[in-house]
Amino acid sequence: MPINTALLEQIRTNLDQDGLIFLENQDIATFESISSLLGHVILKTDVKIKSDATAMVQTAEPLEWHQDSPEAKWLAWFCINPGEPTETFDGRILFNLLSPVEIEILKSIKTTIRTSDDCEEETTMVSGSSNGELILYFCPWLIDDKLNELQKQTIEEVKRLLRLNDGLKNIFFWKQNDLLIIENRRMLHRRPLLDPKSDRFLMRNWIKSE
Repeated sequence: MPINTALLEQIRTNLDQDGLIFLENQDIATFESISSLLGHVILKTDVKIKSDATAMVQTAEPLEWHQDSPEAKWLAWFCINPGEPTETFDGRILFNLLSPVEIEILKSIKTTIRTSDDCEEETTMVSGSSNGELILYFCPWLIDDKLNELQKQTIEEVKRLLRLNDGLKNIFFWKQNDLLIIENRRMLHRRPLLDPKSDRFLMRNWIKSE
Protein backbone atom coordinates (compact mmCIF):
# COMPACT_ATOMS: atom_id res chain seq x y z
CA MET A 1 0.00 0.00 0.00
CA PRO A 2 1.51 3.38 -1.04
CA ILE A 3 2.18 5.78 1.84
CA ASN A 4 0.60 9.21 1.71
CA THR A 5 3.32 11.83 1.12
CA ALA A 6 1.98 14.04 3.91
CA LEU A 7 2.06 11.11 6.37
CA LEU A 8 5.65 10.26 5.46
CA GLU A 9 6.67 13.89 5.90
CA GLN A 10 4.93 13.98 9.29
CA ILE A 11 6.81 10.85 10.36
CA ARG A 12 10.20 12.21 9.31
CA THR A 13 9.54 15.56 11.01
CA ASN A 14 8.44 13.96 14.29
CA LEU A 15 11.38 11.55 14.33
CA ASP A 16 13.81 14.40 13.70
CA GLN A 17 12.31 16.69 16.34
CA ASP A 18 11.06 14.31 19.02
CA GLY A 19 12.91 11.07 18.34
CA LEU A 20 9.62 9.17 18.03
CA ILE A 21 6.15 9.06 16.52
CA PHE A 22 3.02 7.21 17.70
CA LEU A 23 0.22 6.52 15.22
CA GLU A 24 -3.18 4.96 15.88
CA ASN A 25 -5.45 2.92 13.60
CA GLN A 26 -2.76 1.71 11.20
CA ASP A 27 -2.36 -1.68 9.51
CA ILE A 28 0.45 -4.17 8.93
CA ALA A 29 0.95 -3.11 5.31
CA THR A 30 1.49 0.50 6.39
CA PHE A 31 3.84 -0.62 9.19
CA GLU A 32 5.98 -2.56 6.71
CA SER A 33 5.91 0.19 4.08
CA ILE A 34 7.00 2.87 6.53
CA SER A 35 9.76 0.61 7.84
CA SER A 36 11.08 0.09 4.29
CA LEU A 37 10.92 3.79 3.47
CA LEU A 38 12.96 4.66 6.58
CA GLY A 39 15.77 2.23 5.66
CA HIS A 40 16.61 -1.45 5.43
CA VAL A 41 14.79 -3.83 7.78
CA ILE A 42 17.55 -6.00 9.26
CA LEU A 43 15.57 -7.94 11.87
CA LYS A 44 11.92 -8.85 12.43
CA THR A 45 10.83 -10.10 15.86
CA ASP A 46 7.50 -11.19 17.30
CA VAL A 47 7.49 -9.59 20.74
CA LYS A 48 5.31 -11.97 22.70
CA ILE A 49 5.79 -14.54 25.43
CA LYS A 50 7.16 -17.85 24.15
CA SER A 51 7.67 -20.90 26.32
CA ASP A 52 10.94 -21.76 24.55
CA ALA A 53 12.25 -18.18 24.39
CA THR A 54 15.99 -17.53 24.40
CA ALA A 55 15.63 -13.74 24.08
CA MET A 56 14.53 -11.63 27.06
CA VAL A 57 12.06 -9.73 24.91
CA GLN A 58 10.05 -12.94 24.43
CA THR A 59 9.73 -13.66 28.15
CA ALA A 60 7.50 -12.12 30.80
CA GLU A 61 10.52 -10.52 32.53
CA PRO A 62 10.56 -6.73 32.91
CA LEU A 63 13.03 -4.85 30.73
CA GLU A 64 14.69 -1.87 32.42
CA TRP A 65 15.74 1.26 30.55
CA HIS A 66 17.88 0.21 27.59
CA GLN A 67 18.55 0.56 23.88
CA ASP A 68 18.68 -2.15 21.25
CA SER A 69 21.71 -2.78 19.06
CA PRO A 70 22.94 0.54 17.61
CA GLU A 71 23.16 -1.04 14.15
CA ALA A 72 19.40 -0.27 14.11
CA LYS A 73 18.80 3.46 13.79
CA TRP A 74 15.03 3.03 14.08
CA LEU A 75 12.83 0.64 16.05
CA ALA A 76 9.26 0.16 14.87
CA TRP A 77 6.50 -1.73 16.70
CA PHE A 78 3.01 -2.64 15.51
CA CYS A 79 0.40 -3.82 18.01
CA ILE A 80 -1.43 -7.04 17.17
CA ASN A 81 -2.73 -7.71 20.69
CA PRO A 82 -2.52 -4.96 23.34
CA GLY A 83 -1.07 -5.45 26.77
CA GLU A 84 1.34 -3.79 29.17
CA PRO A 85 2.66 -0.37 28.08
CA THR A 86 5.97 0.66 26.55
CA GLU A 87 7.82 3.65 28.00
CA THR A 88 10.44 5.85 26.32
CA PHE A 89 12.96 8.41 27.57
CA ASP A 90 14.99 10.86 25.49
CA GLY A 91 18.71 10.15 25.95
CA ARG A 92 19.56 13.75 25.04
CA ILE A 93 18.24 14.72 28.46
CA LEU A 94 20.97 12.60 30.04
CA PHE A 95 23.70 14.32 28.02
CA ASN A 96 22.39 17.69 29.26
CA LEU A 97 22.53 16.51 32.88
CA LEU A 98 25.84 14.62 32.88
CA SER A 99 29.08 16.52 33.36
CA PRO A 100 31.78 16.53 30.63
CA VAL A 101 33.92 14.35 32.91
CA GLU A 102 31.11 11.81 33.34
CA ILE A 103 30.55 11.68 29.58
CA GLU A 104 34.25 10.98 29.05
CA ILE A 105 34.05 8.15 31.58
CA LEU A 106 31.06 6.66 29.72
CA LYS A 107 33.16 6.73 26.55
CA SER A 108 35.62 4.41 28.31
CA ILE A 109 33.05 1.82 29.38
CA LYS A 110 32.94 -1.24 27.17
CA THR A 111 29.65 -2.94 26.37
CA THR A 112 28.47 -5.72 24.10
CA ILE A 113 26.24 -5.44 21.05
CA ARG A 114 24.00 -8.33 20.04
CA THR A 115 23.70 -7.92 16.29
CA SER A 116 20.84 -8.75 13.96
CA ASP A 117 22.64 -11.94 12.88
CA ASP A 118 23.03 -13.03 16.53
CA CYS A 119 26.73 -12.22 16.82
CA GLU A 120 28.45 -10.24 19.56
CA GLU A 121 30.53 -7.11 19.00
CA GLU A 122 32.19 -4.70 21.39
CA THR A 123 31.54 -0.98 21.59
CA THR A 124 31.44 1.76 24.25
CA MET A 125 28.49 3.32 26.07
CA VAL A 126 29.05 6.68 24.39
CA SER A 127 30.54 7.33 20.98
CA GLY A 128 30.54 10.15 18.44
CA SER A 129 28.80 10.35 15.07
CA SER A 130 30.22 11.78 11.84
CA ASN A 131 28.42 15.09 12.51
CA GLY A 132 29.85 15.36 16.01
CA GLU A 133 26.73 14.33 17.94
CA LEU A 134 27.08 12.01 20.92
CA ILE A 135 25.49 8.58 20.58
CA LEU A 136 24.38 6.69 23.68
CA TYR A 137 24.18 2.90 23.86
CA PHE A 138 22.77 1.89 27.22
CA CYS A 139 21.97 -1.77 27.83
CA PRO A 140 22.74 -2.55 31.50
CA TRP A 141 22.86 -6.34 31.22
CA LEU A 142 25.46 -6.17 28.42
CA ILE A 143 27.90 -3.77 30.12
CA ASP A 144 31.40 -5.12 30.82
CA ASP A 145 31.53 -6.39 34.40
CA LYS A 146 35.23 -5.48 34.74
CA LEU A 147 34.71 -1.86 35.74
CA ASN A 148 36.70 0.38 38.02
CA GLU A 149 34.98 2.27 40.84
CA LEU A 150 34.70 5.51 38.88
CA GLN A 151 33.01 3.71 35.98
CA LYS A 152 30.60 1.95 38.36
CA GLN A 153 29.74 5.25 40.02
CA THR A 154 29.05 6.88 36.66
CA ILE A 155 26.69 4.11 35.58
CA GLU A 156 24.87 4.48 38.90
CA GLU A 157 24.62 8.22 38.22
CA VAL A 158 22.96 7.50 34.86
CA LYS A 159 20.44 5.25 36.63
CA ARG A 160 19.89 7.90 39.32
CA LEU A 161 19.18 10.56 36.68
CA LEU A 162 16.70 8.24 34.97
CA ARG A 163 14.87 7.74 38.26
CA LEU A 164 15.02 11.45 39.15
CA ASN A 165 13.59 12.48 35.77
CA ASP A 166 11.00 9.73 35.52
CA GLY A 167 8.31 12.35 34.99
CA LEU A 168 9.81 13.20 31.59
CA LYS A 169 9.17 9.74 30.14
CA ASN A 170 6.51 8.94 27.54
CA ILE A 171 4.08 6.09 28.25
CA PHE A 172 2.32 4.33 25.39
CA PHE A 173 -0.72 2.26 26.36
CA TRP A 174 -1.09 -0.11 23.45
CA LYS A 175 -4.29 -0.56 21.49
CA GLN A 176 -4.70 -2.88 18.54
CA ASN A 177 -3.26 -1.38 15.32
CA ASP A 178 -1.10 1.21 17.13
CA LEU A 179 2.30 1.92 15.57
CA LEU A 180 5.32 3.32 17.44
CA ILE A 181 8.65 4.28 15.87
CA ILE A 182 11.62 5.58 17.87
CA GLU A 183 15.16 6.66 17.06
CA ASN A 184 17.06 3.86 18.77
CA ARG A 185 20.37 5.72 19.09
CA ARG A 186 18.63 8.53 20.95
CA MET A 187 15.66 7.07 22.86
CA LEU A 188 15.74 4.54 25.70
CA HIS A 189 12.76 2.26 26.24
CA ARG A 190 11.49 -0.18 28.85
CA ARG A 191 8.48 -2.28 29.81
CA PRO A 192 7.11 -3.62 33.12
CA LEU A 193 6.82 -7.21 34.24
CA LEU A 194 4.27 -8.97 32.04
CA ASP A 195 1.49 -11.20 33.26
CA PRO A 196 2.76 -14.73 32.44
CA LYS A 197 -0.60 -15.36 30.75
CA SER A 198 -0.46 -12.10 28.78
CA ASP A 199 -1.28 -12.34 25.07
CA ARG A 200 0.50 -9.02 24.41
CA PHE A 201 1.86 -9.25 20.86
CA LEU A 202 3.90 -6.59 19.10
CA MET A 203 5.61 -6.96 15.75
CA ARG A 204 9.03 -5.28 15.87
CA ASN A 205 11.35 -4.20 13.09
CA TRP A 206 14.98 -3.15 13.46
CA ILE A 207 15.66 -0.63 10.69
CA LYS A 208 19.13 0.31 9.48
CA SER A 209 19.49 3.78 8.00
CA GLU A 210 20.40 3.73 4.31
